[in-house]
This record gives sequence, structure tokens and C-alpha cells, in this order.
Amino acid sequence: MLAAAATMALAGAAQASVFTITPTVTAYFAPGDSGLITPLAVPAAPGQPAGTYEIDFGVSVSNLPAGKSFGSTDFKYTLGDAHLSNNSSFSGWQADVKQVDSNGATKGGLVPLWDTNDTFGGTDVITGVTVGSTLQAGDPRLYVGQPSANQGSVAAADRLEPPVYMGSLYINFDGASGPHNVDFTKVAFALRNNTTNVYEELVNGANGDSFVMPSVTLTGAVPEPTSLAGLALGGVFFGRRRRA
Repeated sequence: MLAAAATMALAGAAQASVFTITPTVTAYFAPGDSGLITPLAVPAAPGQPAGTYEIDFGVSVSNLPAGKSFGSTDFKYTLGDAHLSNNSSFSGWQADVKQVDSNGATKGGLVPLWDTNDTFGGTDVITGVTVGSTLQAGDPRLYVGQPSANQGSVAAADRLEPPVYMGSLYINFDGASGPHNVDFTKVAFALRNNTTNVYEELVNGANGDSFVMPSVTLTGAVPEPTSLAGLALGGVFFGRRRRA
């Protein structure tokens, strides 16, 4: 199973804040399913066959400093070898397009959950919430990734249960013996200051801050002895989404 943890020691915080992005393989599509119409259960390793594998990404946040919320995250993905490739029908990052109710019981107020959710340079994924406007206390965007216990002012139907879905990658695998990794680098995270409505970037490695994401491993029919660790199985399912 994948272990995913990212911990930042924030100055002045009584307890270190924890930021976790979890990439989880949630579906498998057979080689003939070029339009990714029929999701199947993820085959167990060793012996994962050729086909397309869906990797869903979710974010969880805990122990935030007072007055701060999720701001943005930035990571770059790389395919470890020629046995992995982007799917031609859904190439690259497929961003979540979910809308949330920003003003509770008041009529209207539907807004995109993510103000920024896109790739730059093909593989550099940047996802963030709105900055530059005051968000009401019941706006779910203030509580991205936070435990439901922190979301008391948000209507129960509008709460974002962690891990909050961000987007997906659809990776073709030719079934070769492994391991074959999808790796993640250039990881950064920014908090949103709820008073000034600006991002406060935390740099990976500075002042003891760290943000770590695991790789995703696909393993073909004849795995190497060390290839069994770190396999993402379909144990976590996020709500299905409309592909961007």
C-alpha cells in the first residue's frame, strides 16, 4: 500500500501541520477500451496487465495555524521509463471541475472549488483555492482537506471530506516486468491567510519544512524482489467526476 505523508514544522505552531497528497490507483481500463468507458477493478501485483490505470489525487490537511487554510500545491510528475505513457484520449492532468456552494442557505453562490487547477509545461500541476476575495465562514473552500470536525459552519451537505479530490492521471502501462514508477518532484505548498487573502508559501526543506509525495508503482508479470513495496491498490475511491 502507498504510504503518503508530508509534514511541515511551522514557526510558532504548537503542533506540526501535516499536509498529505495521496495518489491512489482507483481503476483499470483494458487495452481495447480506448475511450476509457468501462472502469475495472485494479489488478493486484505481481502480474498487473497492460492497459490504462487511473490515478486519483486527494489532499488532506491537519493542525493548521489559526487563521490559515489550504492555499495551493505545486508538483511535477515524471514517467519513470518507456513502459509508461500518457493516455492519448485523456492525456496529462485531468482537473476536478467540482463546484461548491459558497454562501450556504442563500440562493445562488455556486463557484468552482479550485480557482487554479491546471498543468504548466505539460507535467507541472498547480492546484489552488481562490485568493483575492473574502470567503464567508461557511464557504467550503476555507476547509479544503481539513477534518469534518473543523467545518462546523459549513452545511453538512457541502462539507469536503478529506482527502479532497483534486484530479487524475490516466497512465498507459505495457505490462512489462517491473517496477515502473510515476514519480513526483518539485513539491511545494502554500497556506492561505484568511485575513489578508494572500498565499504564504512554504518552501520544501527551508526551516525544517518538508512536503513528501510517494511514487506510484505498477508491476508486471515478473517483478523484481523489491518491486512489491509501494504498490497503490484501489482502496480509496473518490467521488466520480466529469472529466475536464
